[in-house]
Amino acid sequence: MCYRLSFLPIAVLALCAASASIRVPAQEKPAVSAAQPSSLPGVTTDTLVLIAPLESEFVYLVNSAGRIVHLWAFAVTGSNAYMFPDGSLMRSSQEPEIKLFDGRGSAGRIQKVDWEGNLQWDFKYANESHLQHHDFELLPNGNVLLIAWEKISKSEALAAGRLAEKLESEELYSEKVVEIKPQGNSGGNEVWSWRLWDHLLQNSDPNLPNFANPAEQPRRVDVNYARNGKADWIHMNAVDYHPQLDQIVVSARYNDELWVIDHSTSTAEAASSRGGRYGHGGDLLYRLGNPLAYGQGNLNDKLLFGQHNCMWIPTGFPGAGDMTVFNNGTSEPRTGYSSVEQFKLPIDASGNYTLHEAAGFEAPQVVWSYSRGPEMFSFRISGAERLASGNTLICSGDQPWLMEVTPDKQVVWESRHRYGGPDGNTPNFEKGAMFRAPGYAADYLSESLRQ
Repeated sequence: MCYRLSFLPIAVLALCAASASIRVPAQEKPAVSAAQPSSLPGVTTDTLVLIAPLESEFVYLVNSAGRIVHLWAFAVTGSNAYMFPDGSLMRSSQEPEIKLFDGRGSAGRIQKVDWEGNLQWDFKYANESHLQHHDFELLPNGNVLLIAWEKISKSEALAAGRLAEKLESEELYSEKVVEIKPQGNSGGNEVWSWRLWDHLLQNSDPNLPNFANPAEQPRRVDVNYARNGKADWIHMNAVDYHPQLDQIVVSARYNDELWVIDHSTSTAEAASSRGGRYGHGGDLLYRLGNPLAYGQGNLNDKLLFGQHNCMWIPTGFPGAGDMTVFNNGTSEPRTGYSSVEQFKLPIDASGNYTLHEAAGFEAPQVVWSYSRGPEMFSFRISGAERLASGNTLICSGDQPWLMEVTPDKQVVWESRHRYGGPDGNTPNFEKGAMFRAPGYAADYLSESLRQ
């Protein structure tokens, strides 16, 4: 059954006085037109899209006709958001501590508000040694997975085998994935973590730890595979979770790779190479996109080029178990245009991936791809996801360009509207660019919101 929300202007409600870090201008109303998207004749869709423009204080829920269904307003800028069926919203926001980390995508705080904008949770993960950045993931148990930079000193990096010529500053940013169990209105307990720094190898100095040939140990990450010597070395920009497999996938943009990690481990096992459901501890269960990163293949074997937004297609959706990704097209040998790929992974019924002793991990099969050539190109940000209908929602975030595409590559609707504020203006340089734009069917929302 298709449900339809009321598209009358919704007054933005003032938040409770306790929500000191969030504000909503009194009596302000969101715009209800302005997008004017094009659409495929005779085709309709009930897709709702959540838009959190970069460095904007607003988050919008819009329909495929471009009309704003609902709006949340905050006192601080954010970068991405996700919605729950009850209409509550979780989003990341920037913190003053971002000045301690020289990397795009900095955040540091996760906030949850209800449909009316009342603050429910306000959690900070930012200090001089670590900073939440880019993406986070909502787990079925109510916990939150987040990506964080972990500051490594120059001396520690050199002791791990990092080459001095690949260190431009006095520090290096490693990556970690942390699971937080919310406590109260602002607290959270770290109940699980995985550190990249525990799963490195190097072949620069046999007298230092983890000396090995990367081609012979593809489950570990080469500390010297780097585009340059900048502190932001890996630049993870996405995280997703597969509940049936209890696996995590992260996007390592500067490696042009996706990494799959075992979440069934304890934190102690995640720091080792043993344990967990799959027996490899925190070493990589699978990696795809760029075999050069572990000493295999050549440029022609690359599948990923500065990618964003890796996601497993959920159970019950067409293509379930496959993975989608927005392939930005920003590294050799493919630059200047973006695409969306759907990968069928080389996985067995037990959740194990095919690894060939002499050739590394088996590459996935590309079963669907969409591109518009140079017309669709976003150097950074952006995303894509499979919808329950079988269509694919694409966000070319820099342009910004939203489109819903059928399996046979027909565009159902598209929009290049720049959402800025209630008046349509954006008072900062981002000008409506979108980190990503999650899509929802109208019946995703609880019945009380579908009247």
